[in-house]
Amino acid sequence: MRNDGALLKKLAIFFKKSPISLETNTKKYMKWIKSHEVQKKGNLHEKLLFAPKISIIMPVWNTHERWLHLAIQSVLKQYYNNWELCIADGNSTNPNIKKILDNYANKDKRIKTVFLNENHGIAGNTNEALKLAGGSFVCFLDHDDELSSNSLYDIVKLLNLNPDFDIIYSDNDKIDESGSRKDPFFKFDFSLPALLSTNYPFHLFLCRRSLIESVAGLRYGFEGSQDYDLILRVVEKTNPEKIAHIDKILYHWRTVQESSAHSSSAKPYAYVAGKLALQEYLVRNNITGQVYELAPGSYRVKKEIPDYQDILIMVMTTNQKNETFIHQFNLILQKTTYPVKKIFIPGIYKNELNLSNVEIFRKNSSEYIKDICRKEIFDYMIFVSDECKFEEKFQINPEWIDALIEHFFYFNVGVVGTGSLVFSNIICNVERPCGPVFCVKRDQVIAFLEGEAPSSPKDYDDLQIKLSDFSKTIHVENIYTPFSVGNIPQYGKISQYYSNFKSRKYFTKNMEFYLPSNLSS
Repeated sequence: MRNDGALLKKLAIFFKKSPISLETNTKKYMKWIKSHEVQKKGNLHEKLLFAPKISIIMPVWNTHERWLHLAIQSVLKQYYNNWELCIADGNSTNPNIKKILDNYANKDKRIKTVFLNENHGIAGNTNEALKLAGGSFVCFLDHDDELSSNSLYDIVKLLNLNPDFDIIYSDNDKIDESGSRKDPFFKFDFSLPALLSTNYPFHLFLCRRSLIESVAGLRYGFEGSQDYDLILRVVEKTNPEKIAHIDKILYHWRTVQESSAHSSSAKPYAYVAGKLALQEYLVRNNITGQVYELAPGSYRVKKEIPDYQDILIMVMTTNQKNETFIHQFNLILQKTTYPVKKIFIPGIYKNELNLSNVEIFRKNSSEYIKDICRKEIFDYMIFVSDECKFEEKFQINPEWIDALIEHFFYFNVGVVGTGSLVFSNIICNVERPCGPVFCVKRDQVIAFLEGEAPSSPKDYDDLQIKLSDFSKTIHVENIYTPFSVGNIPQYGKISQYYSNFKSRKYFTKNMEFYLPSNLSS
């Protein structure tokens, strides 16, 4: 795992199969629950014109009886009634399991059961439960987890706004053996780069049944990450506009001794299967690259750069000489494997870089950058702020340029940058990267500057913010990568970077929970 410094550790998200570990303050979370989860009962009884049947899929095998009761009861307590619970028991050796399931099925006809002659494993048992499903949509419930009572209602309420959604997922937390909730995972809206880093959408995950049937359900050979493999395959069959995120805690993931919720070392085979699922995704989508496991449940898809690209580096400054920066920047350039065509550096650093491809300029201005774009032939411009604060244990990544430009060949990208509020080693879409290094295509720089007055933008931060916002106008996304250099966010400027958002897709209001109180709004 990368060490991105103490601040990132404090801001990291603890979630299922997480590459990041943080035991959040339980009292803080209890306070959050009280202030955010007060249900308005009147709203829960409003008429829903579109009321599809939802099939809840539950594979069962030798479940602890107490957890099984709680899981089923969480379904029975749903405010939304048009559901069916499809249970496949994989030949549990505990005879009480069948008695429990038969008892529930006899009391409520919406509960369907099938008892298998042998255990087909998690994928096989789930597929047998899927055969019972008659709903338009299916969601998945592990045999020892719980749904919040408003889970299905909130999902169907969203479907009433847009019945064309194929996939809906929610935030989740953990629930311990005493019933106490902890470790919320507040998620971002759908991000394919993030999905290729970790299985973040699962729990609660709902999908159109026809979509799951089109990929023939779950596959053997991916045990432990069978859900990840399924998500990667169904996502290919739809488009991002049909994938929705509900920023509410609708699922409670049980932490018991043998589960991966309790410890990432509980099921090491799961993470090997996750790597295999990603490798097959690359093959199916003609992406040339390699998958590296960084930590349990966390991966890096290192994509191949098909053609050599001309790179210019533009160092921007506050006109106050930073000796630490220039020392570390020198070290980076000496180790960099990707050839750099030219480096533009402010005059205060004259003769500081002993390289032949360095050009000195006097001050930052959009007019000067525009002039460079007119005179130079290049593909990408990398901007570096001399306020760059590198990691505490400074480690040079020789492929830091590759880590920036690889995404332009596979995603519809505007700005690729460093610095993230909560994502440690996850590549993710962001509204605005907030780190001291970012990369932009030449065409986007020119298009942006042609529409700007000569005096603006005034500095590095202003330029990065405006270029990030310009991406929206040309319908491209911005990406954060942790695999370049300068990945510590500029925390003192968070309010500047994250202000004026009416709707923040990739840093939701709930995510402010992770920020220190002096940074949250």
